[in-house]
Amino acid sequence: MSLSDADRPFHRRRLMRLLTPLALGASLALAGCFRPLYGPSVNGQNVAGQLAAVEVAVTQQVSRERLAHYLEQELRFALTGGDRPPASAYRLEVTPQISIVTSSINQTTGQAVAAIVRLTANYRLVTSDGSKTLTSGVATASAGYDRWPQRFANLRAERDAEQRAVKTVAEQIQTRLASWFASQR
Repeated sequence: MSLSDADRPFHRRRLMRLLTPLALGASLALAGCFRPLYGPSVNGQNVAGQLAAVEVAVTQQVSRERLAHYLEQELRFALTGGDRPPASAYRLEVTPQISIVTSSINQTTGQAVAAIVRLTANYRLVTSDGSKTLTSGVATASAGYDRWPQRFANLRAERDAEQRAVKTVAEQIQTRLASWFASQR
């Protein structure tokens, strides 16, 4: 038996009248399961305050001092929000590694026309005295850029790609640390 077109809207309205209270009840029941990431943690401490108490230390290679500086500044800003940090209770040790990969080559000239900057940062959150590792991980990011015949245009494009990759890695580390602090009891 099929429904005529005139009966269908009535059945849909009736179905919606039945399903709306069920959906509302389910959403209210699940509302207590979610907690904001930057709200109070499980133990009642403020996650943003704990992030601000992290001292950042980036291990730098002599050839990549600029990259280490960018990463350290981005992490400090991401963790403190630009405020003056309180006394440090934690130390974040970060070791960045960067590589540049040529992604495409002009078949006629043999010159690279595009490249990708790949940044990998191993991080470790330790107590302020360095006696205990609390959490660790790896954050990665890639940023592409076009290469040009002009040398300085290539240098500037590479530097911009490095900065984009650094911002992405800093955001990843900040989010992972915030979720770690939020889950601690």
